[in-house]
Amino acid sequence: RQTSCLTEVEDRTVSVEERQLRVGDVDLRMVDTGGHEVYELTNQLVTSDNSLTVTVIDASRYETTPEQFHEHVGKYLHVMFDLLIRAVILLVVTKIDACDEHQVCCIADHIQCQVDEFLKERKASRTMKMSEQRIEVLDQLILTSAKSLEGVKKLVECMGEILHRPDFVPSVERILPQSWVKGEDAVTLTADMLRLPIATVDEVSYAVSVVTEALSRYHVPHLLNYLHEAGSVFDFSRHS
Repeated sequence: RQTSCLTEVEDRTVSVEERQLRVGDVDLRMVDTGGHEVYELTNQLVTSDNSLTVTVIDASRYETTPEQFHEHVGKYLHVMFDLLIRAVILLVVTKIDACDEHQVCCIADHIQCQVDEFLKERKASRTMKMSEQRIEVLDQLILTSAKSLEGVKKLVECMGEILHRPDFVPSVERILPQSWVKGEDAVTLTADMLRLPIATVDEVSYAVSVVTEALSRYHVPHLLNYLHEAGSVFDFSRHS
């Protein structure tokens, strides 16, 4: 894949980076994944339910062919539909400044048509798991420029609207018991103290027991299940 020329080397995404972002009155934990092919496997590990997934398409490298759609969009849709039960997918076309207006319109129309075909094929081959899925690919493509930042404000506004729709992302309005909040803090602290942020259930149980007596070892798997769905941890047992 080509090397980005729009950001300094030290600012480029290396595999996975985590940032905190506030959209309106909602605090987001944003996971920024590298788009290079070598990162595709690790990117799957941070894909979680009850999430808003923003898939960015480089207009300067996109050609209106089925093969290009699969390379830039389709394969990521397949991963999300295969792994997730509930999510919202927002498609963003960037680097529109590298194309003329007609090219941008053709790219947007092609992506939308291909997405419609993808959804029809998924619906035609529904399995039991698919019947339980609540994954929505928004039919609104956001067009942005990485240089002039055109469209970025619209993107943030769109994200804010999605995050305030509990039918899309119900976990936004989830109220947690104080013991779970303390348990989450303990898990985070445990990860920060380890050379590698990998811990067993026993290690997590001990860390949680130090900060609160309200969570027994019996409750820890439920806490980890919530944290996995929220994207704070990755539970390997669920993917074994």
